[in-house]
Amino acid sequence: MISPPYPGLFTIAVFQQNVSPFDVKHRSQVERSHGDKGRQARENRHVKPADEKISPALDEADLMAIITETKVPFILILDCVQDPHNLGAILRTADAAGVHAVVTPKDKAVGITETVRRISVGAADVVPFVQVTNLARTMEKLK
Repeated sequence: MISPPYPGLFTIAVFQQNVSPFDVKHRSQVERSHGDKGRQARENRHVKPADEKISPALDEADLMAIITETKVPFILILDCVQDPHNLGAILRTADAAGVHAVVTPKDKAVGITETVRRISVGAADVVPFVQVTNLARTMEKLK
């Protein structure tokens, strides 16, 4: 446990009563033994290239297979989602809602990248992600 600069005695007493034995150490002791990871990250700043797509998306044929296998398909269609953080959050929510597939266009939309995987917290590996050439035509087929 890292203590704040002026730890309150009440807080320590509560921890001692409810938690297994521990040592209270000052931040400087922890930094000496383990290093200051935040300082290292600040010193090693560099320009990071844009994320590359790391996972191939499914195509229209795979989407039709998912639809035929499911009695009442729940398909989420997205258009122009370009931010990987937004796509990751959407995939996480889609997984929680029970969506059978997420459909996006191939152009002007982000694919599955490392950032999407990290933000989705595993949902990018569970929810089928389909990228189609023509979103309007795919929507007509789904009707």
